[in-house]
Amino acid sequence: AGIGLHLVALGQPDTPKLWMQIIGFAFLTAAYMMLPAPKAPPAISRGLSALGEASYSIYLIHPFTLGPTAKAVALLVPAAWFSIALMTIAPVVALGASVLAYRYLELPLLAASRRAVGLDEAGR
Repeated sequence: AGIGLHLVALGQPDTPKLWMQIIGFAFLTAAYMMLPAPKAPPAISRGLSALGEASYSIYLIHPFTLGPTAKAVALLVPAAWFSIALMTIAPVVALGASVLAYRYLELPLLAASRRAVGLDEAGR
């Protein structure tokens, strides 16, 4: 819809038809959002929840894992497969390192900082 609005603002031809498409897309989007959310299997739900909890660690740690991972892949994989191997292995290494950093660095440091300022585990 945003691209359509930009085109309208730029005065592209066939603007009424474009407006109808934008409005139709908006109604379809609203209808889709009213549908009940599909239920994921519990294992997938727990895994995605854990990644969500560790998202700040993922943000902080992933740049430090990409270089060493690329060097290791370059040594272990033929050059023809380097890109595919790196795109497959790098996210796994980054997520694994980030979850470990969350569990063994971020959580203990958060707990220590809460204790230092006199808050309980719920942050009150």
